[in-house]
Amino acid sequence: MPSTHLSLHYHLALVPRIAGVTKYVLNQEEHHRGQTFQDEYLEILKLSAIEYDERYVW
Repeated sequence: MPSTHLSLHYHLALVPRIAGVTKYVLNQEEHHRGQTFQDEYLEILKLSAIEYDERYVW
């Protein structure tokens, strides 16, 4: 039953991720309270290593 074992392993690996995503989604309001859209957008660009010229972003 290798496929069953692999399937179980895959599902068990997803459980912590699902819990983390759920927590992230439920805390969105609190998360956004301390950061403007502009700040968050620029942070995403930086974390994604996307080069940009701020003169053309807004």
